[in-house]
Amino acid sequence: MHTFGGWSLAPGGGACALWVQTGNGAGAPADAPVAQETALVLVDIGGRPLAGAALPAGLPVFELAWSPVGVALAYSRPAIGAIGDEVCILAAGGATPLIYPLAATASSRRGTLAWSPDGRWLAHPGRAGLTIAAAGGPAWSTPLGLIGTTPAWHPGLRT
Repeated sequence: MHTFGGWSLAPGGGACALWVQTGNGAGAPADAPVAQETALVLVDIGGRPLAGAALPAGLPVFELAWSPVGVALAYSRPAIGAIGDEVCILAAGGATPLIYPLAATASSRRGTLAWSPDGRWLAHPGRAGLTIAAAGGPAWSTPLGLIGTTPAWHPGLRT
C-alpha cells in the first residue's frame, strides 16, 4: 500500500518533491509486522523521477530548502544510525545524496539552511560551527566560525 505524505514545489515550478509512504496492504495478515518506509522523490513536471532517497519509517524531515534554480533539494533529518541530525542534499540526475552532520543546537530550528545565489554551496550550522558545504560532487565542507545558526548569503554574491 502506498500513501501520499506531502509535497514541495521547486522555484519556477519545474520540479516537485513528493513523500510517498509504503506499508502493509489491505490483504496483509493482521498479525504481520508493520513494514513501512518513506521515499522522498524529486519529479519533473511530467511526473518523471529525477532523484530519490529512501528514509526509514517515521523519520521526520525538519526543513526543506530548494536550490535557487530548483535542481537540488536540501533537507535536515535525524541521523541514521548516529546521534544528532544531518543535512542531506538530493540533486536531480540520480547522484548519491550528499550528507553532512548538523550542530546539535540546530536540530529543531527553521531557517538553518541557506543556498548560495548560484546554488553551488549550502550554508548550515555544522558541528564545528557555521559551515559551508559543496552542493555537488564529492561531499566537502569547511567551518566558517564557531557561532551562527541562521546563515544568509549576500544576494549579489558571485562564486
